Amino acid sequence: MKNKIKSPETLHYPDTVNTQKKGSAYQNVCAEDILKQVRGLIEKEKSYLNAGFSLIDLSKRLNLPTHLISYCINKGTKKSFPDLINQYRVGQAINMLTCPDYSDMSVEGIGSECGFGSPASFYRSFKKITGFTPTKFILKHEKGKGN
Repeated sequence: MKNKIKSPETLHYPDTVNTQKKGSAYQNVCAEDILKQVRGLIEKEKSYLNAGFSLIDLSKRLNLPTHLISYCINKGTKKSFPDLINQYRVGQAINMLTCPDYSDMSVEGIGSECGFGSPASFYRSFKKITGFTPTKFILKHEKGKGN
């Protein structure tokens, strides 16, 4: 007699990562949990403000392999590690560009303070994320305040 499933159900499991190594401490680790750890560390320590901050640095801090962290970031955010870090940096830059306390700083100085290694990488990332160059963003923000 053949076993037939009369009412098949779709089983849903949390998104897990299987490292394929038996006995590995990371077997079936939940990608969401790792992404929470990543975001928590980045936000708490503001690691993104360091221009040299890398996936290797994050890996050492979390004591997790780089490939696992990278996979979880890609899966959970649809972004690469550098894109995620640049998103945090641009967010910080927006805060600084719109805060009167930083009005005496140059745009390039703000980019540097936010962890960008060069003005070119700051402008490129800022435009990619906001759709505007930092200078146009400032003008748009100031125009919006005048209304």
